[in-house]
Amino acid sequence: MIQMNRSFLDLYAHNFIRVAVAVPRQKLASPVENSAEIGRMYLKASVQGAALVLFPELCVSGYSLDDLHQQDALLQAVLEGLKQLIDVTTSGNALLIVGAPVRLENRIYNSAVIIASGRVLGIVPKSYIPNYREFYEKRQFAAARDAISDTILCLG
Repeated sequence: MIQMNRSFLDLYAHNFIRVAVAVPRQKLASPVENSAEIGRMYLKASVQGAALVLFPELCVSGYSLDDLHQQDALLQAVLEGLKQLIDVTTSGNALLIVGAPVRLENRIYNSAVIIASGRVLGIVPKSYIPNYREFYEKRQFAAARDAISDTILCLG
């Protein structure tokens, strides 16, 4: 239903939303630095009226790290980067979806982390893990169907 106090030219009055897709420059294996850039881009898109800001797969850590994704130091740094992004979303109005490796049940999942208003709202692990040509993700990541639990507590 259209609200009368909104302009006809306001896309939100017609139940549409503005979606921003952002592709940050990444520093491989530098989740804290990457999260700072992701946060900057998120805030810019939020100020410009985006309701959803979407970032690439594994952009917190960097995609092409191969076996480094299994390192405890990297996974801990990813959590620190995600904490930064949780804090950033308290200043923005948009939903943030960002790619990150997440450990659960002693397995690592290539996941989309959904964050808004200073909280992690959900984590969605990748279902179909490629294992052909230059893609050897099955070596590093488990598929969503391999998870024993369907619930995770992450960063509170």
